[in-house]
Amino acid sequence: MKNIVIGLLICVLLSIPAGAEAQEEFELGMVYEQDSSFNVPGWTYEYDETPWVHLYNLPMDTNPDFFLIRYGWQHYASNTWEEEEEFVEFCEMPYYGEWWKSPERWDDPINPIRQSGAWWVDVSVSGFSYSGEMELLFSVENSTEFDVNVAPEPVSSVLFVIGGASLVFFRYRKKKSRKG
Repeated sequence: MKNIVIGLLICVLLSIPAGAEAQEEFELGMVYEQDSSFNVPGWTYEYDETPWVHLYNLPMDTNPDFFLIRYGWQHYASNTWEEEEEFVEFCEMPYYGEWWKSPERWDDPINPIRQSGAWWVDVSVSGFSYSGEMELLFSVENSTEFDVNVAPEPVSSVLFVIGGASLVFFRYRKKKSRKG
């Protein structure tokens, strides 16, 4: 009986995370614009829209002075991989434990990464304190997916319908003239 109690005590002690170990996951959502907390239903964007990743419920109970946030943006079909990282001071966060980011080269005039199809976003956040020395307080990761759709231009759709209707009309007329 004593061995069982000691074994349970060791299991409980081993399950308690140490100082710089990963804590609970933060939440990750996709939004239409910075400073928005209205998550996109189904996380689908039109081709002319910019996706924003919304980080919230960051583990703030350790009182970090600043964060290192790493982003990985991956397009499934082309296997495009774009990595970015930034340091964010706690005082720069507009809301407690929230941050927004869009891909830096999404609309780049020279080399944009915008592509239609399925995308994957991988985000890791590390919280640090600084009092003479840098100390890692936590490190957490999360990821999500989103889609970018290409909507046809209205003029293209109209021309397609007119062309199809013309083909149907001429075929009908040709068929009618053979019968008569």
